[in-house]
Amino acid sequence: MTFLSNNLDSPQKIWDWILSVLQADMSKAMYDTWVKPAQPISLQDGVFTIGCYNQYAADWINSRLRTLIERQLTGALGQPVKLSVVLLHDLSDEEMMKRRGRER
Repeated sequence: MTFLSNNLDSPQKIWDWILSVLQADMSKAMYDTWVKPAQPISLQDGVFTIGCYNQYAADWINSRLRTLIERQLTGALGQPVKLSVVLLHDLSDEEMMKRRGRER
């Protein structure tokens, strides 16, 4: 475990750190439009899941940022991590609660 991984103990903290990395390398317009609205959902079994409000945003993140985000997650957490991007409206409230309960 690294110092960084010891401080990334929840999906929200992990996502906040990823946002800071991405914001430094993107235009404000691109960041604010496509990345900032995404929401962390869970980190479970080596998969970090984020939710987007529409399919276009999910596709944009998958096609342009997946590799970078997975590389950053793997380096920070000291283990291989894959990114899963889902649509928030596809998740029921019950499923969201279950995922957040298993977030570690």
